[in-house]
Amino acid sequence: MATWKKVIVSGSNANLSLLQVDNLTSGQVVIGGGSGSNLTTTAINGTGTIVATTGATGLSQSGSFSGSFQGTFSGAVTGTAATASFVTASGVFGPYGSNSVISASYAVNSSASIGTLTFGEGLTTGSYNGSGNVTLTVSGAAQLTANAITKWNNTDNKFVTSSLNDNGTIVSGSSAIQLTGANSSLTGSFTGSFVGNGSGLTGLATTLTISGSSGAGGGTVALGSQTLNIIGTANQIATSASAQTVTISLPANVTIPNNLTVNGDLIVEGNTTTVNTTNLLVEDKFILLASGSTSGTDGGIVVQSAGAGTGFAFGYDTSDDRWVYQDALAGTATTFGTITAYANTTQYGVAGDKPSNATGPAYGAASAGYGNTWVSTDTGEIWIYS
Repeated sequence: MATWKKVIVSGSNANLSLLQVDNLTSGQVVIGGGSGSNLTTTAINGTGTIVATTGATGLSQSGSFSGSFQGTFSGAVTGTAATASFVTASGVFGPYGSNSVISASYAVNSSASIGTLTFGEGLTTGSYNGSGNVTLTVSGAAQLTANAITKWNNTDNKFVTSSLNDNGTIVSGSSAIQLTGANSSLTGSFTGSFVGNGSGLTGLATTLTISGSSGAGGGTVALGSQTLNIIGTANQIATSASAQTVTISLPANVTIPNNLTVNGDLIVEGNTTTVNTTNLLVEDKFILLASGSTSGTDGGIVVQSAGAGTGFAFGYDTSDDRWVYQDALAGTATTFGTITAYANTTQYGVAGDKPSNATGPAYGAASAGYGNTWVSTDTGEIWIYS
């Protein structure tokens, strides 16, 4: 059974069964890698970094040096003091601008001069002096007949009753309304039927102008002699017509020849989604694989390196409860096969929180947690599960 074993590094507290030391000189630094892998001593003379462990005392150096100092310093320093500059994080202040409120007002002059009021044609003559009330009378109004259409008599300079009757909604006469003369015309809107071929009518729409939504192209349809056809495109748009209804829809299989932008959610309910693209950009922070699974299952990604969709895979193996690597895994696989390598993880915390040998690491546990490490944040010790 695997156990946690301490990794000996600089600064570790270790109990060694055998340490062979020879040729050491008092007052010199101990350097590893001497003869026969023994420790030797040497004097420091040159450039490099001097590192003292926590709690070291009595360190001294004479002469000049350059570099940086880390740690808590006490004692006297002789020589020229260095200068330093700093920038505070309190922000940059500057003058503030001021906004001026622009206001405006205006007055309406309610007084106005009143000129002479002159009555034109169609009104009885009269005058107005600017005070009192004035009554306007339509010329010939007294002789007009109710529910009859009036017309202007230029000879008598007044309105007179015509031969057409009006009950408020329908204009009718003793016979059909006929327009004669080269300049005869009717304006406005009317209801009813028209008898004739309409060759002399003007102002009626006889042509329908059509254009695409992109503004390109366009054409016209001659009303009464041409048919407007609405035609779809293969694998893109389908059209159908019934009675007075034209239906535009998508066919069973749709092909988009250019870019497609979906502002809402894209839901694909098929079995296979194929994306043929050079680079796939996914804005989501997390990608959910094996969606719908209710228990532990294998899953991951495969980078194709051979034919038939086979390549290098990285993912989670539920049998070993670890992240793993496998060569030559098919992209259609549902589980990992023979694992090529395991991804090691590092946990950390105070020494007392290190998992027991029986528990093992978080990934792989006691049975398959080989190679995972634990780092103690209070003592600096490193442990490996092996």
